Amino acid sequence: MQRYSRDELQEAAVQLAFDAQHFRFYVRLYRSGELARRPVFYQAAVYALLIHLRLIVDFFFKTPKFDDVAISDFREGIPEFGPAFDRASLR
Repeated sequence: MQRYSRDELQEAAVQLAFDAQHFRFYVRLYRSGELARRPVFYQAAVYALLIHLRLIVDFFFKTPKFDDVAISDFREGIPEFGPAFDRASLR
């Protein structure tokens, strides 16, 4: 049974993109070494990186509870998502 409307899933996709963008930003910042001399900023960046990573991992691998949105919701709610996602992941 479909838990979310197409509009709700599109909004969830925006939120997922936000987390992916910030995860990539914090990975670049972490790898750059710019924060090595600033322990407080380094700790904040690592914490932010891990928070965004957890949200992304949960989306793809965790069984949703309550109002969580997961990849399975996209496969059920947007029929063309599955084939498009599968092709994109093979590149």
